[in-house]
Amino acid sequence: MAGFNTPVITNAGINIINRAINGENLEFSSIKIGDGTYTGSEDLRTLTELVGYKNTFNISAASVDGNVLKINATVSNENVNVGYQIKEVGIYGKVGNQETLIAIATAINPDFLADRTSAPVTIIIEFYLTIDRASEINFTYSIPSGVYVDVITFDTGLKNIENKINQKLKKVTVVEVPVGGWEGTTIFKQRINIAGIKANDIPIVSHKLEDGISDAIIIKGLWKAYSCLDKAVVYDGYIELICFRKKPQRSFYLAVKEV
Repeated sequence: MAGFNTPVITNAGINIINRAINGENLEFSSIKIGDGTYTGSEDLRTLTELVGYKNTFNISAASVDGNVLKINATVSNENVNVGYQIKEVGIYGKVGNQETLIAIATAINPDFLADRTSAPVTIIIEFYLTIDRASEINFTYSIPSGVYVDVITFDTGLKNIENKINQKLKKVTVVEVPVGGWEGTTIFKQRINIAGIKANDIPIVSHKLEDGISDAIIIKGLWKAYSCLDKAVVYDGYIELICFRKKPQRSFYLAVKEV
């Protein structure tokens, strides 16, 4: 399993981080990897570029938690013609137009990035930088069109979407349609308030028999009243029921499932 030394913030990186803390915008622009060899005696703070640069990748996420800045990127071998060991990783950013090496991490046990003809390879890289006043850094990052976010970010977003959908699917509102609530003489309409429903929702509206009813004549009458319903139009906070043929002659209940 690959392992890297703690990232070192370069002198140039400290400079633009201080500028960002003082109000300028720092854009995290890319992560670059290379196969440069280090003896361990180098002063990494003085570096301005990787020793053996190979490929550049877009940053897929950046966030701050206290004094820790977390940066994610997804490395792939899509543009790798000859495989190599990932011995160095650099975070690059911009204040203005000049891209700067902000931090660098060197490998303890390097990953091997195979060439693209061998098999598709994807590696998720997470960088953690401890920076005083990190929460004060004014930073941005961008994902160009056609670039996929990393698996962790995608899975988290997908779970959030699934949770919202499940919450919607579980929400069923039972409402009464009173016989005295209809308005109109040839086309009959009635407004039914439903908290939380939105105009762009597509609810499933169905007949709901009251609990405890088993009399066949009553049930037949309820279904007859429900069968008069021809259309339901959804608005923010309510639905409008419409009967084009005839007006129901008794009250009944609806179950409205928001989707």
